[in-house]
Amino acid sequence: MPDDTILLLLANAANQELLRDWLGYHYQTIIADSEADLQRSFQLCIVDGPALATFEAAIQARRAAAYPIFLPFLLVTTRRDV
Repeated sequence: MPDDTILLLLANAANQELLRDWLGYHYQTIIADSEADLQRSFQLCIVDGPALATFEAAIQARRAAAYPIFLPFLLVTTRRDV
């Protein structure tokens, strides 16, 4: 059975809840709040700019260990982040 887990690594709590509610109909969604959560098995991690800055070292470590090169991370930004 494939892993149907989406990890939400978002600094904005309202966005975490919105995406968890929206994606939760089809996927198991987990709100990440520590580097240990990045060691979990997941199909996709949705991360925003502020959380990327906080967890960059852990994300880079996962990237270095990943094979193939594709990483299951999606970076989301808003106009404020630009």
